[in-house]
Amino acid sequence: MRRVVSSSEIVGTCECQGMSMDVSAHSDAYYDESTGSLVVKLTAEAEPADIEFHSSWPRPDWLPAKQTVEEHLPYEDCLTEAKEIFRSWARKVRGAIPAKTETIQERRNV
Repeated sequence: MRRVVSSSEIVGTCECQGMSMDVSAHSDAYYDESTGSLVVKLTAEAEPADIEFHSSWPRPDWLPAKQTVEEHLPYEDCLTEAKEIFRSWARKVRGAIPAKTETIQERRNV
């Protein structure tokens, strides 16, 4: 497979577990010459905005699940299509950010 483009964008922030979290969308696009297909792997994550707290964090339930998109098209059209797929994914991830994210303590009090 031939790499087309990788994209990453912080699409928003939210309060989660009492911390400010950066929510980001990512994509890795490849062209499979054997099938004539663009393959785009899409992921999303939330990480503490403060770099000194970066470590392994549980994935929030509200983040969209990983996806793989496959389109059959000529290589010349791959970059444009991969960018459009990423823009759509970034909108979806941005739209998933809750206005107010509950903490674990708030969930226990319900």
